[in-house]
Amino acid sequence: HAPQYQREFKPWVMKTTGPFKEENKAPNETLKKILDHPAAGSKEWVFKQYDQRVGAQTAADCEQPVGAVCLPSGRSLAVVLGCRPHIMRQDAYVGGLDSVAYPALELASKGFMPLAVTDCLNFGNPEKTEVMTEFVASLEGMNKACRALDTPIISGNVSFYNETLDKGISPTPSTGLVGLRDRVEDLPQSSFQQEGDVIFRLRLGDSKMTGYQSELFKVENKLHFEMDLQDLNNFVKSLYGVCKSSIVKSSRVVGNFGLAYTLAKMTMENLKGAEINCEDDYFTEPLYSVLLTARKNDEEKFSQLLKATGFSVDKIGVVTGETLQWRDLKVTAQEIKRGYESVWQKNFPRLS
Repeated sequence: HAPQYQREFKPWVMKTTGPFKEENKAPNETLKKILDHPAAGSKEWVFKQYDQRVGAQTAADCEQPVGAVCLPSGRSLAVVLGCRPHIMRQDAYVGGLDSVAYPALELASKGFMPLAVTDCLNFGNPEKTEVMTEFVASLEGMNKACRALDTPIISGNVSFYNETLDKGISPTPSTGLVGLRDRVEDLPQSSFQQEGDVIFRLRLGDSKMTGYQSELFKVENKLHFEMDLQDLNNFVKSLYGVCKSSIVKSSRVVGNFGLAYTLAKMTMENLKGAEINCEDDYFTEPLYSVLLTARKNDEEKFSQLLKATGFSVDKIGVVTGETLQWRDLKVTAQEIKRGYESVWQKNFPRLS
């Protein structure tokens, strides 16, 4: 259907509104249900079937949010994929913009400057008014983000008529972004590293949605989106400047299933837990929010570095023990890892 958005006359600004508040009285059970879903589980069964380390130049493989290789020059090249179809189903303009903005943040969170975009635009039958409307709206969003971030689309293709029994696929403008980093050393990791490390959050605005978990649990999905794209440009550059510093030990952009799921994924690699202290919703998705950790003895320096960006900064916790604890949420890193890694064994037979 025609996307529900309104443009203001200020350059690069659009808004949709949908006030909402998450009510979740059983976060442990909700997290376990999310981890039990194929959309949230490990994808290792796919990428373990081929060599991710050809030439021994791999710095970050498919287990990481951003893949990276070391170049002969000593610099590092990264690639990351974008597009969240559940946002496209909510608003095609926002989904198209997000398909560039979100992966650009992922690159910046590892200290890579986003450089260029490739795409594969997958849609249903363009002879249907609603499908063509989604196509045009998503391209407009992608165009705005690319111009704001100075990341030209250098290649790509369009795939129409993707439908079965007259029902089209979810509109999916898939993207791939590449970025460069001066060196491969001190690449921020994607998991908690050491007990005592402090956890900060850097945020761009208040855009959020009830998100993927709304579809999973069949409740109304709501979106609040407000974006000045010049702020997006500044946020990506500021994040890049912070994360190319060796002071950042780990980083991860908050994505599908919200803050609780992102924190959970950060516990698995080293089985390090965390004590979290913030008033946010567990599974609501803040669209442009990044978690960053540093050593305890660097806390004051790190805090000042983040505040110098001019964006919203708050300390939300500390790495400790083997359990993720946040208000009513209490689950061990081992439980999280077990659920994450077993999901495809349980679900693959019914999906194949």
